[in-house]
Amino acid sequence: RYKAPLTRNGFKDASTNDAKIIKWWEENPSAMIGVATGQVSGVVAIDIDVKNINGYESLEKLQEELGELPETFTVKTISGGVHLCFKVPEGVEIPCSAHPKTGIDFRGDGGYIVYADSENTEGARYTVIKHLPMAQLPKAYINFFQSQHATYAIRSWYEFQNEATIHCDF
Repeated sequence: RYKAPLTRNGFKDASTNDAKIIKWWEENPSAMIGVATGQVSGVVAIDIDVKNINGYESLEKLQEELGELPETFTVKTISGGVHLCFKVPEGVEIPCSAHPKTGIDFRGDGGYIVYADSENTEGARYTVIKHLPMAQLPKAYINFFQSQHATYAIRSWYEFQNEATIHCDF
């Protein structure tokens, strides 16, 4: 159940149909909630991980380069990291990518995040820690995450020349 989709196509089977949603919840009352990111929802997330590396240090360095991020809707993940959720302008596509050696992942077009109040099998819960309106993702960050060089710019801070990037186009 940990982040495993309940439907064959995962978040691509998302629906706003009340009857379908009620049926899913009746069949799977303990399911976690997934939110598709990117143009489909208008929401993107900077996912700060802390499981194997301190992503907060990478975020600090990124903000030194690109400017401070605005306060925004923030969810604490079950691993102790956070999802910084932002609005993205209509028509702006930003690919989803993961940078495992930096602790910073970007959830944009082709990705998803697990939403607040979702609970895993051990009872750990994704929790809103900043219940604010979602801020607009600053232009410098849009440009950065759109660029082919985002992966290398982040990794260069830690000299991970040979680490592969995972593109998450599910």
